[in-house]
Amino acid sequence: GLLSWLRRALAVAGAVLLAGVLLAQARSALIATTIATAALLLTLSRRTQVISAIGALIIASIVAAVPIIGQTVTRRSSSYRFEVWTKFLDLISERPVLGYGPFSKAGIKLDKGVFLDQAHNLVLSGWFRGGIFAAMAMAFILVGGIYWSGRYWKATGNIAPLCVMITITVAGMVDYQLLPTDPTWPWVTFWLPFGLAAGAE
Repeated sequence: GLLSWLRRALAVAGAVLLAGVLLAQARSALIATTIATAALLLTLSRRTQVISAIGALIIASIVAAVPIIGQTVTRRSSSYRFEVWTKFLDLISERPVLGYGPFSKAGIKLDKGVFLDQAHNLVLSGWFRGGIFAAMAMAFILVGGIYWSGRYWKATGNIAPLCVMITITVAGMVDYQLLPTDPTWPWVTFWLPFGLAAGAE
């Protein structure tokens, strides 16, 4: 039927997107999709969970056993996230209520000499740019999106919006910037999950 066809189409789309994430080697995306996939597996049959666990162990074993694969997976340097967050918290502490504004040139310089004007964290970026109320609003959007898409899953059995919200929330804790931009692809990747969560309920 139509539902079966839609599931197959979504499976193909998901496989293509997963391949893109693996090829891009974006660690934030890998972490986010892994956690969202784990949430999805919790709703599936015990047989599917066992097969998935075995598959994950096989993949992990291959990565560990074949040096060239392990080197490819781990070849990227440290992300310096804790250094970034610590230095942005120091900046935020100077203007915690109002922030620095969306067009400020303020930012931090890492020990390796790289300048950053965004905190690689949606809540911290909101706090840095818009103050404490922007940080609270950002946190409310993320938590609220998970809550409402979770309610939708319990009411209908459709977990797709919840998985998408989990993905963007986890990724947003270690990546993403919160700055005014021209309408480009980040708008779609950022706002689509919220649209799904809002439309679901």
